[in-house]
Amino acid sequence: MGYTIKSDIVVPNGYVYRQSALQPGFHQIHMHSTGNPTASVQNERDYLAGHYNAANYTHLVGITNGAVDIRQVMNTNGGAWDVGGDWNWETYAAIEFSEGSIKSQADFNKAYPAYIWLARYLAKQAGITYTIDNLNTIGIKSHNYASATGHGSDHVDPLPFLAKWGVSRDKFNRDLVNGIAEQKEETKTTKKAGIKDMLLFKADVDTNFGSKANIYFLNGGIVIRIDSVSTYNELKNSGVPFATFTKKNTESLIDANGGLK
Repeated sequence: MGYTIKSDIVVPNGYVYRQSALQPGFHQIHMHSTGNPTASVQNERDYLAGHYNAANYTHLVGITNGAVDIRQVMNTNGGAWDVGGDWNWETYAAIEFSEGSIKSQADFNKAYPAYIWLARYLAKQAGITYTIDNLNTIGIKSHNYASATGHGSDHVDPLPFLAKWGVSRDKFNRDLVNGIAEQKEETKTTKKAGIKDMLLFKADVDTNFGSKANIYFLNGGIVIRIDSVSTYNELKNSGVPFATFTKKNTESLIDANGGLK
């Protein structure tokens, strides 16, 4: 899945680069959360417009009017005053997750993939490797890690905020390195099941109902497969969502999709 980045620049181009007499290049993507539980994405943008001389960042991610809101508020590839240590001079981009824009788990679940997508998008743009929180100069770094290793201030974001909404440090790290499944490009064409598939499935169940049938849901279509070999854990670990249906549930599913035509 791709997202739209709205250009809403409020920091003069090259501001940190000139003020700090920096030299290229810039090797890191920094991950933050704002720490303000009441401020919207627009509030954070407006505050930055009047205070970029004290601290700054390049992007905001959150929810506005129920939709994902990604704002670029400062130019990339020029450093940023965002972690509060010497890694300021390594900032290609600094992303703030707008805490105050998240009012529910549904909001978080919508915005979090965009947060991960943006980090990976910017890393790819900059030629930065998808690594997280190691001492190699090049990579993606959380503010927490910059602080813990003497390259930042005493801030621990975004980890407590992510944990509040059910994302552990390990999951966050994995998602940054590997991407989120819904964002990955499809490498195979998945056949959508038609009513003939359902008829075949029903016939199989009617004649051999000793084992339950696995119904796979992919790309909005129903792909049907009888599988008496794979265990539940093997199917679960394959990363493909599935549900186990009884004969009654199966007939209801067929009826809900147009019946036996």
